[in-house]
Amino acid sequence: MADLTAFLSRVALDRARLVAPFVIVGIAAALFMSAPNDIEVPAVVLGFNVFVLAVLVCTTAALWFRRVPARLGHAMNAVLWWIPVTNSLLSYATTHNHVLVLVLLLEMALVMLIVSTRTIAISFVVFDLAWIALRASVGGPDAPIEIETVMMAQVFGLVGQVIIRRHLVIAEQHERLQEQLLHAQRMDAVGTLAAGVAHDMNNVLQSIMGLAEGLAENTPDVSTRDELAEIAREAERGAELTHGLLAYSRRGKYRKQVMRVSRVVDDVVPILTRTLPKTVHIRDSNDTAGVFIDADATQLKQALINLAVNAADAMSGKGTLVLAADAVDLASAEATPLGLAAGRYARLCVTDTGSGIDDVTLKRMFEPFFTTKPRGKGTGLGLSIVYGIAKTHGGTVAVRSELGRGSTFSLYVPVADGVEASERAAASGPIRTRGTVLVIDDEPGVRRAHQRVLERMGLAVLLAQDGEVGLRLFDANADAIGLVVLDMGMPVMGGAECFRNLRQRNLKVPVLVVTGYAEVTELAELVDHGAVVLEKPFPAARLTEEVAKLLPAASAARAG
Repeated sequence: MADLTAFLSRVALDRARLVAPFVIVGIAAALFMSAPNDIEVPAVVLGFNVFVLAVLVCTTAALWFRRVPARLGHAMNAVLWWIPVTNSLLSYATTHNHVLVLVLLLEMALVMLIVSTRTIAISFVVFDLAWIALRASVGGPDAPIEIETVMMAQVFGLVGQVIIRRHLVIAEQHERLQEQLLHAQRMDAVGTLAAGVAHDMNNVLQSIMGLAEGLAENTPDVSTRDELAEIAREAERGAELTHGLLAYSRRGKYRKQVMRVSRVVDDVVPILTRTLPKTVHIRDSNDTAGVFIDADATQLKQALINLAVNAADAMSGKGTLVLAADAVDLASAEATPLGLAAGRYARLCVTDTGSGIDDVTLKRMFEPFFTTKPRGKGTGLGLSIVYGIAKTHGGTVAVRSELGRGSTFSLYVPVADGVEASERAAASGPIRTRGTVLVIDDEPGVRRAHQRVLERMGLAVLLAQDGEVGLRLFDANADAIGLVVLDMGMPVMGGAECFRNLRQRNLKVPVLVVTGYAEVTELAELVDHGAVVLEKPFPAARLTEEVAKLLPAASAARAG
């Protein structure tokens, strides 16, 4: 509704800008044609016209040089209609010339140029009162007929205005759809850019992580090892940023793993402390000790940040924001209204002390592109993304709000059994095995990092910088190679084409696809044909764990 009102105001201003010169020309032409046609113009009418022309010239200049704000569009349009109507009424009052009734009929019909229905209604009431008063003073047998004729002209004008307003509503909807299309195209462009940046950045981060871990293993100094471990952790944080960029632009895929709920909350609070205004007091309450979820940490953090930013806006940048987490057992009576199955859920809540949300907004707030923010201030995608993240994780978002007393958004995610992936990898300890691994990757730093990890496991390593070289090495060492570690984005021959050629040569050799970015559909095709996917960057422990899983399977396949 707010968008339609703003659109109609802009239309009214544009219409006033277009009509103003014609009003000036019409009044000036009527004055100049009066004398040659022996039409007497009373002094009061002449003075009024001269004054009106001066005002109109200034107004038209202001309109054309865009000095008038859009919110005054309806008022300017009404003034431009009232000036000739007032002129005709004044002329009729002084001359009693019934020919002016025809002029008034035309002006009544031209009311359809006014966009605001309220302005038309008020104008007609004022006009009717003035017209009836004038006819009472003039009198005459034709007075009732003239009044009825003017009333019919008003009806005609109103019908025309309704038709035009309907056309404007359709035009506004068309404009809004165009804006949404442009926004979608911009998001697609961002996704394309993000894909290229993420691929290169993840390769850089993989090299940094591998070098840091390699140096840490060969450094006896404890403080140096701690600093190198910090470098590796910062590389992992950089990976989360690139992964979040891909997923936010709808080109990445969710990367779920078992994690502690407390990890999500603990990571988000410092980000909000740095991001939100200092006048927003942030409090956190975490009652999820020992509670795990199977989720994408980056996406859950993004959802909480979106909710927190919206909460800060609702408080106009000043108030208290509470980020709380707990675990709840939902019975069927509680779960069904939320669209969930009965069970145990982790609940992440964002509560603000803002203005609250009205019932109309509550019904539409999760719709894509719906926003209550001024034009240019919001995309209307924040809450729809939060809702999508919750649904993808098998949960939902619930809202509780009261006008003037703030709102609470609760994000529900099913509780999972198990141990956090990072803890499981750390507990597994060093792994040693035998065999030969072919590493195909175009980044020298990544190849060296993989080689260091694999040789530490006791494996022989063959290195190739692209798919064609990798296939030649595979053909020459097919009997010895028990595993292929394959990058996706490479020159000469990419990972997907190389994988298909490998499968034509050997259907049983395991392939571990490591990628900084790849299309989900492309990866899905490789997985359907037996590939295992590992996203860059990853710590050495993850590579060790995946290789240890795949090599025994390769040995069994060869034995069979």
